[in-house]
Amino acid sequence: IVGERLILNYLRDAHSAIVVRDLGGGFVRELPLPGLGSAGGLVGNPDGDRAYYSFSSFTEPSQTLATSV
Repeated sequence: IVGERLILNYLRDAHSAIVVRDLGGGFVRELPLPGLGSAGGLVGNPDGDRAYYSFSSFTEPSQTLATSV
């Protein structure tokens, strides 16, 4: 839970998808990722509005990204 939102990491068609939902489960948005690859390590403060996560793929080295929820 980050900023009173659920940040969910799914595996869709063999690559990661990160979806933001409200606490009732309603869809808010899907986070754009730099490409097809693996995302994980989602962290953030429940009282804040920033979420941090890692992303890597066969062509991209691991990087840490941030987003506002």
